[in-house]
Amino acid sequence: MAMFWSTSIIFSFSLLIFLSPSSRLVAALYGPSSDVVLLSPSNFKSKVFYSNGVVLVEFFAPWCGHCQALTPTWEKAAKVLKGVATVAALDADAHKSLAQEKL
Repeated sequence: MAMFWSTSIIFSFSLLIFLSPSSRLVAALYGPSSDVVLLSPSNFKSKVFYSNGVVLVEFFAPWCGHCQALTPTWEKAAKVLKGVATVAALDADAHKSLAQEKL
């Protein structure tokens, strides 16, 4: 499901399913060699709001099965769209306050 915030920013929300804390995975879905830009509170505004181009943002939880299933597609989109659009992801579990913030 996509929500259009402005003409240049598209947010993609992964379906989140509640699991007990013991079933959470520690590792993020995207590694340092990924073309997906990992977002955090320190770079969110500069990479998303102050970007001059199109930015697609996925809000994910590393333990979420649907989010894990989307990872290869998101990686492929980042590779295909490189130079055309920024494909980014925010770990909504690690950055709960930012993920819940009304932007």
